[in-house]
Amino acid sequence: MMMKKPLLCVITLALLTHLHPALAQETPPGWRWYNEPKAMPVTPKPKPLPSNTQTTVSSPKTLSATEQMAWFHSVHIEAQNDAAIHPKDKDKLAKFLALNHFITDQTDQLGMTFKALLLERPEFSYTKDHPTEQAAR
Repeated sequence: MMMKKPLLCVITLALLTHLHPALAQETPPGWRWYNEPKAMPVTPKPKPLPSNTQTTVSSPKTLSATEQMAWFHSVHIEAQNDAAIHPKDKDKLAKFLALNHFITDQTDQLGMTFKALLLERPEFSYTKDHPTEQAAR
């Protein structure tokens, strides 16, 4: 019985010393996305250079203001409908919001230009001929 106890301790210590390095090299548990393998970034292939042939390109036709607005309305409505039909597609919603942001900025600029014009040329003011609020008293 006396001999078995030291032998048991020696065997236990021998097993623990062999298991210790294996336990120390495991990756510690953490959030799932920390332990997921990283994907290698895909580098796009370079585009081939155009050939040395010379081509003539006609200049693009300049659209009138009405044609530009008709084009913008069609693109805006298409983006709005596309975003509504595919509500989970972030790219389609981003395109629609970018168009909204653009037209809102244009509208703000138009409003500021209108105010500046009224200061320079008050004859365009509606309140000159039709006074309202304090100007009517």
